[in-house]
Amino acid sequence: MRVYLDTNVLLDVLLKREHFYEDSLEVLNLCENKEHEGWVNLATIANIFYIGSKLVGKKEARSIIETLISYLQITGTDRQLVINALEIDFNDFEDALQYTSAYRTDGIHAIITRNNKDFKNSHLPVFSPAEFLKTGF
Repeated sequence: MRVYLDTNVLLDVLLKREHFYEDSLEVLNLCENKEHEGWVNLATIANIFYIGSKLVGKKEARSIIETLISYLQITGTDRQLVINALEIDFNDFEDALQYTSAYRTDGIHAIITRNNKDFKNSHLPVFSPAEFLKTGF
């Protein structure tokens, strides 16, 4: 199954966020083990690098990105994607970009995020990491 991972799922693992780390890590492990095909947007990679470099330094942030891209697929961001994101009814522009990326990528079955309410207008199923793990996909 192709799943789109919101930035917060990756940050849960990177930052070892209490109450969220375990489920998000398990979702990433499913992608790494090729049980699911994980997708992220190019902006997510940039955000992870930026935050990671502030927390652990650029060298370690680079290593984190290299690991992530060894098993995650990356959608691009182009002019039309930005236009589409501006036109949809989402409160947060970053979420609109991520949703538009997921929606425009062939075969994405679901979005995994901890902010389900931010994707309330999604035409794709939206799960928290814990919900996704319970679905048995």
